[in-house]
Amino acid sequence: MPGPVAVVVLVAGLTACNAPSYKGMPIQEFVEIAEAEAAAEQPAGIPGPATTRPAAIPTEYTLGPADLVSVTIYGLDSLDQPTVVPVRISDDGKLVLPLVGPLNVGGQTLTQAERTIAGAYAPRYLKNPRVLLELKRPHTTKVLVIGPTGAAREVELRRNERTIFQSLARGQLGDRAQADLIFVQPASDPHKLETYDLTKASDVVQAMNRPPLEEGDIVIARPAPPPLFYIYGLTQRSLYGVGQGLLGAYPIPESGIRLRQAIAAAGGPPTAFDIDKVVLTRRLKDGRDVCVVFKWKKLVVGEEPDVALRPGDVIEIPHTAQTRTEEFIRNALVLRMGVNAVYDPINHLVPARVDVDDDDNGLNIRKLILSDVALRATRRVTSPVLGP
Repeated sequence: MPGPVAVVVLVAGLTACNAPSYKGMPIQEFVEIAEAEAAAEQPAGIPGPATTRPAAIPTEYTLGPADLVSVTIYGLDSLDQPTVVPVRISDDGKLVLPLVGPLNVGGQTLTQAERTIAGAYAPRYLKNPRVLLELKRPHTTKVLVIGPTGAAREVELRRNERTIFQSLARGQLGDRAQADLIFVQPASDPHKLETYDLTKASDVVQAMNRPPLEEGDIVIARPAPPPLFYIYGLTQRSLYGVGQGLLGAYPIPESGIRLRQAIAAAGGPPTAFDIDKVVLTRRLKDGRDVCVVFKWKKLVVGEEPDVALRPGDVIEIPHTAQTRTEEFIRNALVLRMGVNAVYDPINHLVPARVDVDDDDNGLNIRKLILSDVALRATRRVTSPVLGP
């Protein structure tokens, strides 16, 4: 009957023959592409080129059609009594006042409109006119808003609240911290659905340049799902349940996470195994799926780059011939070498004084040995240390 060494060598050879081969993109090429893609993603607070620069969001209310205002003019009829004129702004943005007729105030703030009105009366009608303009009833636009909590409500938006960002800033779309995804279904085209991911600079610019919301539009605000990376293979989390989070899927923090940190988050490599490589798979911006193979020992000592992960990255720590062999031994498999030749690794651990022909006695001893092997493997698990 073959000895333990011969069987281990045979199992290692068989495992090596079945081990997958990885032909990945060169590391340097991968790093250059990743840097180029990162440079192309501008932060949300930085505007793009002049052709895509978003329009400024007004902080004051601007007058427009259908607004009802009250104009108070001092000294027009008498020095003691002011003249109060309620007036509604016409569709072309004008209001009509005594003596001066129609004045264009559309798009102006209250202060600017007061200057326009005072300038129309001076100096022909009043030497030093004093004008007070009050907004009595602003024109509002009604839209249906479904907030981050899923509750639907009808919201009346003033003219300075009809853009997406104005509505968010004033809390009309719910909690700004939870509204990262905005969907707009225009009333003019119910089959159209606009999507704005406010975590992306390009979508932020598009949302700021979007025309104001119209009557009957539907706006849906949702929190963006947390970005995730995925890891499987030889990690303590997948083998022994060591680590935090869902098995195989882990969130990427706002500060980012690098390859070694991601492996540590999954419990790190099992100390019982000597791993060889780490395979990173990523979908590039051009739609290509590429994999990059890192040598674990070179990655640890800094000879290979510790790249930053992106949402959707998949990390695999594949088995090697050695890890498959060790797994074979730890699982106490029975290897049949022929018709009569059977090798059971556990039998070599049974003390010679025990009569293994006794079914009950041999079974109990086997259970004790398997428990001992499992206990030793558990004791070899250590807590990982996060990389830099």
